[in-house]
Amino acid sequence: MAWATAQNVRDRWIGPFPTGVSDAQIDTLIADVEDSILGEFRDIQQRIDDYDTPPDPPNPRAIPLARVVKVVCRVVIRHLRNPEGMRSRTMAAGQYSTANTYGGDDPGSLYLSDEDRDELTGNGNLGRGQKAFTVDTIPVSS
Repeated sequence: MAWATAQNVRDRWIGPFPTGVSDAQIDTLIADVEDSILGEFRDIQQRIDDYDTPPDPPNPRAIPLARVVKVVCRVVIRHLRNPEGMRSRTMAAGQYSTANTYGGDDPGSLYLSDEDRDELTGNGNLGRGQKAFTVDTIPVSS
């Protein structure tokens, strides 16, 4: 069950695409991301199907396939832009110095960010317990 394609990734890429990256390699990355999504969101295929053909009663957690494709492509692009998982790189001209800082325990790994998870759960920006509120600053006795 492939949701995204290599062409979906290429269509979303801004700027020159990395040379030497084949569609087969992109498809492998897509399969890895989709497997991670299925592992974390076991009902996602049912939610996609429920969006396409709403059941009665409707599923409030239904999700459009386009959103899932967008998240899959975003994870793959994040990896392709920084395959080594480098957080910072310092280079100097005097005495030819260089330093690289890698992030996390598994540099260059494919991962779902909090934003990705929020989109897949359907919670949007309020998915982490944040609630909108107002504070009335006018005293009651005025």
